[in-house]
Amino acid sequence: AASAAAASPPATTSAAPPPTTSSSLPPATLSATDQAAIQRAYDNAYSNYRLSDYPTAIRGFESFLKSYPKHALAPNSQYWIGDSYLRLRDNRSAIEAERRLLGTYPDSPKSADALLIIGTAESNLGDGAAARKTFEELMSKYPSSESADKAKQRLAKLK
Repeated sequence: AASAAAASPPATTSAAPPPTTSSSLPPATLSATDQAAIQRAYDNAYSNYRLSDYPTAIRGFESFLKSYPKHALAPNSQYWIGDSYLRLRDNRSAIEAERRLLGTYPDSPKSADALLIIGTAESNLGDGAAARKTFEELMSKYPSSESADKAKQRLAKLK
């Protein structure tokens, strides 16, 4: 028992640095097989989205996020969840999903698109004031984005 206790602390001490390394550089610690499996998981969910099987796509992207929350494709997964909900006309879930994207991955290239979905969903719910505020925020934060152009058009229709 004494030797097991003595062996345990060094293992804990030596185990502490690798997680820091692996969390800052996940791809370097994953085998090509692991990388391929991760990409396959994302691609399968996206294939379901492309086939308009939104409930299955949502489950796939949620599973991806649960397994790989820090992966480079995680923000995209969160975005597609919100987009899928919007296409299912579940506006409240779409807003919630895209707000989660903005909160969890604020520097994501999908942020402008997420705001467009939020504003669209707010408009669909009849909340023109919230939609107007969201579209204006989008145009202010991402003025040269394609989403800002769409927001401008949708804002004009709110009048």
